[in-house]
Amino acid sequence: MTTSMNDDELDDSAIERPEEFLNSFDTPEKWSIVPIELAAPPMIEEALGYTGDRRYVSFYVSLRTFKFGVDDGEFHPSDMSAWKEFTTHPLVAAFLDYPSREGCWLLLDRGNRPERRLYVGVPTKVRMFIDANVHVAQTFRNGNPDPAEMGIPVSNSSRNTSDARQKLLAWLDKELEKPASQYRLGCWHDKYDRFADAVIAFESAAKIDVELASKPEFNRRTAELYFRLQRHSDAIKAYQRVLEIQQANEGAIWGLALAYVAEGYIEEAIASFKQHTQLQPESAESYSGLGMALAMTKRYPEAVKAYAEAVRLDPNDPNLRSDLAAMYALAGDIASAFREYRAAQSLGLDKGKESELLKLL
Repeated sequence: MTTSMNDDELDDSAIERPEEFLNSFDTPEKWSIVPIELAAPPMIEEALGYTGDRRYVSFYVSLRTFKFGVDDGEFHPSDMSAWKEFTTHPLVAAFLDYPSREGCWLLLDRGNRPERRLYVGVPTKVRMFIDANVHVAQTFRNGNPDPAEMGIPVSNSSRNTSDARQKLLAWLDKELEKPASQYRLGCWHDKYDRFADAVIAFESAAKIDVELASKPEFNRRTAELYFRLQRHSDAIKAYQRVLEIQQANEGAIWGLALAYVAEGYIEEAIASFKQHTQLQPESAESYSGLGMALAMTKRYPEAVKAYAEAVRLDPNDPNLRSDLAAMYALAGDIASAFREYRAAQSLGLDKGKESELLKLL
């Protein structure tokens, strides 16, 4: 039995399909082209050398010729120094950190929407999107212009590029002063292990925005940076700020315990590790941390219990087995120590750690 649509349904379908098809040409996200949070500078076209009036334009450096240019459906060479000046600005560098071996193109939507928008994408995707939008979509519009393109001004790049470049840098500097930009910059530095630079950016953001400075996630990330820089006292304060708001924040409790150990506050560390085991009862790492802190106060029988629970949760970890063997030895239970030592050996215990353990046996 066959089914058929009535005339109304057929008409609706005929209307929806072209509209959906055209929308795919007008929506970069559908081409895996990613929007970035950086606002589109009002003078970016003039500064980077675009002189056309199309809705979409991309800016890029060819990985084949290493020349800079702009593409709005047609390629136009431009000034490489302007592109370098733009992309090496700290704010832009943080936003254009796009992971792709193919490189990335910056795409500008100049359309008459509430706001212009910037995107990044791999060269093949951006080029295909622009070509489809310029050439293919126009065919389906029967030559009618895209409503979003109507009224877009022609870029005046040829009039005073130098002045536009200065204005662009001034605009970026102003944007960089915003707390959200400083936070983004800090995250970017953190990603590449530039911890000191990340802390400077985070602290700058906190000074500007009191509300941001009170958020748990912001303080947790700041505390982690302090810890990596061995600013353990500052890390403790930051973790404590998190726990004032979120008493059961597991990451903050764990970080606080480690910071306490680093500062020599072992009893405080034990209390934090115990709290963490209550929140993460199935975490071998949590019990291992508790065992370590207990051992530092020579409470070896208690440390044995903590490490034994860690081994129960993760019986195939040779390091946990070795640590438990050491605790047994320090507690005077040599038979149990040798049992765990042999188990650690069978699991591939590191020779260096084995040598240290044998000194206790």
